[in-house]
Amino acid sequence: MLECANCGHENPVGARFCGSCGTALAQSEAVVAAPFQPMPVAASQLFAGFWRRFGAAAIDTVITFAMVGIATVGIYMVGIYMVDALPLLVMVLLPWAYYIILTGIRGQTFGKMALGIKVVDVNGNIPGLGRAALREIVGKIISTLVFWLGFLWTIWDPNKQGWHDKLASTYVIRVSDTEARF
Repeated sequence: MLECANCGHENPVGARFCGSCGTALAQSEAVVAAPFQPMPVAASQLFAGFWRRFGAAAIDTVITFAMVGIATVGIYMVGIYMVDALPLLVMVLLPWAYYIILTGIRGQTFGKMALGIKVVDVNGNIPGLGRAALREIVGKIISTLVFWLGFLWTIWDPNKQGWHDKLASTYVIRVSDTEARF
């Protein structure tokens, strides 16, 4: 077990962050040698900041708008727009599917890949579909409610977590160039 120097919480061996307070944990030589356990030079270099995350979100917004536009045109061309709710469902569900599936399975949307950042859980693993759904739907709705304060929270949070990250116990970290590739 690894004890957090900040709060004293005991964490499993191999954990990169404290499960209680989120502080980056000091690792032993054995853990560094384990697969997918690269050690950051400093915790502040590990977390992705606001502007990098904002850039990734901008890229993802362009991609999801294009996806919705193409799907909506397809719906009207095929003539199934008669179902009143279908275009609205496509506009809501398609972007959520994009974010949940890519974040849950890979930890990165295309925007995050382009800017070299990744969503991970407390142990540095890809979050999975359930945690990604909690982060991307419930968490981002909450982060948006008070003038996007939940997203701006990453500016002054020591672990660069937005409210949606705190809710899902996730972190957005920088990754090496080889990990960030499509």
